Amino acid sequence: MNIPQDKKLHFALSTFISIVCMGAADIINISVWWGFFAVVLIIASKELIWDWALGKGTPEWMDFIYGLVPAVIILILELL
Repeated sequence: MNIPQDKKLHFALSTFISIVCMGAADIINISVWWGFFAVVLIIASKELIWDWALGKGTPEWMDFIYGLVPAVIILILELL
């Protein structure tokens, strides 16, 4: 399967953001869910504000999904 470079970047950056946000939530002893919600907010903001409202890119649902996948995976691993 040929995954576009743009989607790979969304996945990679979201992985980093997820590790930072959920790791920070764990360090300061709040629910990892708060870190997950922060990641979702960041990903959605990038698509809605940067791409759509400011016109700096092309807002795409698949960009959001590719960003959400690593966040969900890390959340599941944190909850185990």
